[in-house]
Amino acid sequence: MEARKIIDSTIERTITKDNNGNIVSDESTMQTHLRLVNKEPAYMKLYLDDISLLKQLTKIENLILHEIFKITQYNTNRVILNKFYRDGICESLEIKDQTVRNAISKFAKLDLLIKEGVGVYILNPFHFGIGEWSELRGLRMVIEYTNEGKKIEIKGIDNND
Repeated sequence: MEARKIIDSTIERTITKDNNGNIVSDESTMQTHLRLVNKEPAYMKLYLDDISLLKQLTKIENLILHEIFKITQYNTNRVILNKFYRDGICESLEIKDQTVRNAISKFAKLDLLIKEGVGVYILNPFHFGIGEWSELRGLRMVIEYTNEGKKIEIKGIDNND
């Protein structure tokens, strides 16, 4: 991945005075640091409605997905979907909790959401990213296939390529 250059400059001025307040010395030093920052990779813009169409979501499931994005944590793709937050979605869309629960289950089966714990999910980083690319690029999905099925987890990786 190509990197772009960022130059940080710091100017420090030191003034030394004697006991009478007269300036004895006045020095300025400048420090310059060059750092390389990875550019965002090439991407294709895709709207939630398009993902909903590709994943064959119903209109209400699409609306629920939009509500989930509103409560997703920035830079982690983590979303808490316990009763309190589901009630907020229900109130916003004027639907029942079971409808939201069914949608969450469907999103998990479609790998749009990855279960992290009780009522806690991660938006699949290969489909969605909410936050700064410099933070999100370290999220990777690891899929492990076993005789019992597949296990999906999200791991952070070192961003210093």
